[in-house]
Amino acid sequence: MPRLLILGANGFIGQHLARAAEDEFEVVRADIRLSEAGGHPLVDITSRSDIEALLESVQPSHVALLAALSDIDACERDPERARLLNSLAPAWVAQSCLDLGARLLFASSAAVFDGERESYVESDPVSPLSVYGRSKAEAEQRLLDIDPGSVIVRIALAVGFASDRDTNALYNKAAATLKSGKTLAAPTFERRNPIDAHTLARVALFCLQAPEASGPLHVGAASDISRFDLLTEFARRIGCDPALVTPQTEPSPGRAPRGRCHFLRTERLASFCPIPVPTLAQVLDRSMQQ
Repeated sequence: MPRLLILGANGFIGQHLARAAEDEFEVVRADIRLSEAGGHPLVDITSRSDIEALLESVQPSHVALLAALSDIDACERDPERARLLNSLAPAWVAQSCLDLGARLLFASSAAVFDGERESYVESDPVSPLSVYGRSKAEAEQRLLDIDPGSVIVRIALAVGFASDRDTNALYNKAAATLKSGKTLAAPTFERRNPIDAHTLARVALFCLQAPEASGPLHVGAASDISRFDLLTEFARRIGCDPALVTPQTEPSPGRAPRGRCHFLRTERLASFCPIPVPTLAQVLDRSMQQ
């Protein structure tokens, strides 16, 4: 079987990808928080020597780079660390993959765009507002300079539950707040076309093995929804009072800037991927089933 190394395997998306890949790949999970006692290697992606040693040891045929500093506000507070984790480390991974002949998939973000347009296609010029967005845009360019065949999957918002609570999964955090009876403010002005983690994992596995897949690819639902409407529906589905989700009509002061409309168009992916672009209703249903 081909061997897939997942960097960031204990994160929200990494957990789903590892489970989905088990029938097609010999999966090697690596994360800074995984225990070696469980047979999983630890890796510090801020260390180029760690990355090179791990890939040389594992000898993967495919690599999924999901590890990142994904907290947008944390990136704004510490731009040097954001650049190290989100821009420089991906370039080191890409070079090691190129040296070994391994196929690389990198998880990027709609935050490479400013969110001022109604929708975005892959060829639109990047225009990030935040440190996080700039770090991802820089990583994309570095990867393409090293290996134009690298797969870059851009996501506006991934939804679903993580089995490990210590992740950045939206649903886990929202459920904890709502089930405690606390209110949860959600922006009415931020719109995203989300993708459920299970469908995202299936698409990622296909793209890792598809010769047609290279460069930036947008993954998301066929239509968008505001964060307020998404979390109001989520509250209803988990049996909480939807009124606990309160509308936020203006950006919070002191937080990193976020784009208002991150609707990623998926026509390019649909042109060769047999997995249908899901409707928004399908994404919401699947995200709850996970």
